[in-house]
Amino acid sequence: MSRRKPLSSSKPAEKRHAAPSSHGGRTASLESEKAKNGISPKKERPAPRPRRKKLIRPLVLPTFLLSTLIVGGVWLAHSSFLRVQHVSVAGTVHEGAAEVLSHSGLLAHPTMLGLTDRSVLANLAMFPWITGVTAHRQWPNTVVLRIYETHAVAVAYNVTKRLEYVGVEGQDLGPAPQNADLPTLSMVVASRKWPYAQSGFGAVTVAQAIPASFGNQISRISESPNGSIRVTLTTPVTFVLGPAVDLEKKFVAMASVIANYTLSSGETIDVTIPGEIAVTPAKG
Repeated sequence: MSRRKPLSSSKPAEKRHAAPSSHGGRTASLESEKAKNGISPKKERPAPRPRRKKLIRPLVLPTFLLSTLIVGGVWLAHSSFLRVQHVSVAGTVHEGAAEVLSHSGLLAHPTMLGLTDRSVLANLAMFPWITGVTAHRQWPNTVVLRIYETHAVAVAYNVTKRLEYVGVEGQDLGPAPQNADLPTLSMVVASRKWPYAQSGFGAVTVAQAIPASFGNQISRISESPNGSIRVTLTTPVTFVLGPAVDLEKKFVAMASVIANYTLSSGETIDVTIPGEIAVTPAKG
């Protein structure tokens, strides 16, 4: 009796493999085919690095040129080529040209580039007549020095009884001749120092403002401690102006009196209030 092997109801288990992805499978198959055919797979090249721009070489030439210009400029500025070598002085009237030149600092051959009017004027501060200068530069090494002087408005005696010129700012301009054709300033109360730049400046103000129509008839201008001004003519007749204000009106009043009245020596005419002229006869 033959024995039959019982049939197993369970089927042998099938091996399951995960289905490869289409991209991965294709790549793997291509690589395997290349390996069979003896072709080695190509390695992926890394992405090229960005190259640094070479900046050193383009900057060398400009840097060299700039350095050369700087060094050359410094050398040129301090060389004798651009230093003052020739000077002429113009405009001096009361100050000597040679003395001005010797104190101007230009004989020390300063650089043309560093020369200024202010620096030259500072060197000439000891000259009272000089109020300004202009240094005209003519390249490469010539300077024409133009001098500007003030003018005198009066004369006055200093503390040593020497007659001096008086400038527009009341400054002492130096010795004046006894026959100077200018009014003489004086203070009613004598001062121990030159007063006309400060306490006596009212007299200077009047001297500057006197009209030319009768300016040559003015002999003396005096100022009192309270600032009252007295103007004495060559006749001699004295006008009292009071403070040095409203001078134009006071001068009109003076001109009217001089033109229309016969004045006697020693009379005093008060024009402090121009519309109310008062005449005081000479004493005794």
